[in-house]
Amino acid sequence: MIGYLSLLTPSGLGVREGVLVLLLQGLFSAPLPAIIAIVARLWMIIGEIGGAAAVATWQWATQRGPPPNVSSRPSSDRHSSRLSRDQVRAAVLALFVLYVVGFSLLSIRPHQALRTHMADLGQMDLAIWNTSQGRFVQEIKDDFVSTRLTDHVEPIFLPISLVFYLWNDARALLILQTLALGSGALVIFALARAMLRSSSAGLATWAPLVLALAYLLFPALQAANLAEFHAIPLAVTPILLAFWCNERRHWWGFVLACLVLMSVKEEAALLAFMLGLYVLSQAWLARRRDREAISPNPPSRDRQPGWRARLRAVRDHGRSAGHAAQPGLVLSRHLRHHPRYAAQVYGVEQSVYFARYGALGDSPLSIVRSFFTQPALVWKIATEPSRMTYLAGLLAPFGFLSLLAPEILLLSAPLLIANLFSAYPAQFSGEFHYSAPLVPFVAMAALVGVRRLLAVRPRAGRLTLAWLLLWAFAYQIMAGYTPWAVSSAGRM
Repeated sequence: MIGYLSLLTPSGLGVREGVLVLLLQGLFSAPLPAIIAIVARLWMIIGEIGGAAAVATWQWATQRGPPPNVSSRPSSDRHSSRLSRDQVRAAVLALFVLYVVGFSLLSIRPHQALRTHMADLGQMDLAIWNTSQGRFVQEIKDDFVSTRLTDHVEPIFLPISLVFYLWNDARALLILQTLALGSGALVIFALARAMLRSSSAGLATWAPLVLALAYLLFPALQAANLAEFHAIPLAVTPILLAFWCNERRHWWGFVLACLVLMSVKEEAALLAFMLGLYVLSQAWLARRRDREAISPNPPSRDRQPGWRARLRAVRDHGRSAGHAAQPGLVLSRHLRHHPRYAAQVYGVEQSVYFARYGALGDSPLSIVRSFFTQPALVWKIATEPSRMTYLAGLLAPFGFLSLLAPEILLLSAPLLIANLFSAYPAQFSGEFHYSAPLVPFVAMAALVGVRRLLAVRPRAGRLTLAWLLLWAFAYQIMAGYTPWAVSSAGRM
């Protein structure tokens, strides 16, 4: 109450924390009172930002611009179009709720049947619970206290640890992971509405629903959801939010999405770096197109732009370059500090996961060198039937339409290559969590592919939607994890 009554600071910032520490000193020993005060403040901030973000997202998703020539349409047609859009939004929300409830139950069921393991749910649960108690990602390896930094860098576990103040149970992590993955369908829906707005009324209304449904039916996404709990699946929605912010030109939102993405895990910084390069290239191409549209011929020396225009161009280039470079700087920091912790447990100052690449090498330098010095070996590994099946399984849920936007698929190259060339079969099986961060790139590429296809064949809208639905359901039945999937009984 004293903190809220402090009129000189927003929400009692500083005053509230000081009062909490003062009152808790008689109950707890240091530094627990300070930790409680800081966590309480962080929880308030997250709640306020989360509520504001939810309202803003809902307002953005429900905003409706008048379609072309709306004044010439009868009022009954406009009412019918508005009603169908409302029905589609309700259907997407229903699919989201159905996915969250269904896969929360499916992910909890093995835990209740004592079929979850120390690796990985037990290790994650212990590290996150210790973080909630002020011991950042502390865990136990063998017979001594260790840290998860020996294996991975996952700063996102700090805000996730707050969930244990609501429900101190490992099942809370499983539900949180399901919420994070399911919310990607809402972002896909919003992206499709924005990017297909210029299409015909029926396609602009129903295509976002079909794409969101195909996302939720993606077997690799469902596999990650049911592979106990890991950090890397939490990268899915930040990647999609980065695409959405880029589409809407919300640059601060793009930076925030990339920061959240980098906090998920060390390899996610590579994806943030690729997203930054994508934004930089798009900005450069847009400026080039604008320059050519204004002046088809190269400007003469007498018509050079003024110093203000040149200064704006330099500033814009620097801003875009900053978006691209910042993830790379964080990645270099991850790679520099990670080996120091790994040496304490494994005796080597590098990640033990590089040993998964067999004949290609056991260090980053040797693996990269093999791609240039042993092309025959690289080709032999890449064309193995199991790996080709893995690639086909990533593209099939969206009917291979992602191939129409290869530049989007290229953004996932760092993790796709890491999975494809691993000697550890789980990484390219599609049945664990490793493929989760590839799903948003495949979904976004399919969306861009649909837009390009309709630009060439405007009348192919219904056929495109039917094609998407056919592949989404067919591949779900063949390789999915829902109860109606052919092979789901053995997996669940």
